[in-house]
Amino acid sequence: MYVYVKRNVLLAALGFKYYRLYLTSPLWQSIRSKKLAKNPDCFGCGRVATQVHHGKYTKENLSGLDDKYLFSVCKSCHFKSEFTVRGDKRGVKKATKTLTEISNKSRWTAREFGTHVLYGYETLNELDRELRDIFRN
Repeated sequence: MYVYVKRNVLLAALGFKYYRLYLTSPLWQSIRSKKLAKNPDCFGCGRVATQVHHGKYTKENLSGLDDKYLFSVCKSCHFKSEFTVRGDKRGVKKATKTLTEISNKSRWTAREFGTHVLYGYETLNELDRELRDIFRN
């Protein structure tokens, strides 16, 4: 998939030969920790988040300059979004769309819990625009 080739080119420019090396780096650990501190609840279900999903790979979010397109998630929602029932890996766009569908089905709503669930976005419309941008590209 082209998106992973692009991701790997961006990572190479940051000095990482493999994605796995990036995920174990102090850089990613710092980005991940900051995102989980900022948004401790799972974007999908609202439980405690322990992982971070890349909704889109950008130079800015891979280098830690911006957390746009990063979603705090629990292990279960991350797995459900990344893999089909048969175990096939979804692409980034489809995984993020699936994560959004999980979120839409969950009982967590902005009305019930305030802007906390908006993950740094001012309004649901702003979050919706960002998600549409992910699916458009």
